[in-house]
Amino acid sequence: MNIKKYFSLNHRVVFYVPSGNQSDKEFQDQTNKIAEYFNTAFGGATIEKVGGWYKMADGSNAVEVINKVISFTDDKTLERQAEAIIKLASIKAKELKQETIGLEIDNQFLLIN
Repeated sequence: MNIKKYFSLNHRVVFYVPSGNQSDKEFQDQTNKIAEYFNTAFGGATIEKVGGWYKMADGSNAVEVINKVISFTDDKTLERQAEAIIKLASIKAKELKQETIGLEIDNQFLLIN
């Protein structure tokens, strides 16, 4: 099979949306906003619900539900969107009162505050 004949989206971008101290509705609304942004920026998004543990700056553990918003993209689009996504993660960290927001680009995990 020759996969080179297919259009390739060779980059994976994942935005980790924490449930934090939001209501279920607020959490879903935040997830939907990120998914809509990714849909516009990359042409699609997938949402995956997972559990997460995070060691806080004070040494305590934050245990929460995380929605991973996942998109695949090409070189040109990632180059064009990377800075805006990092800025969005920083804005969401402040808005949601989180120490950091997880952002993954090509298996590199970034903690954005």
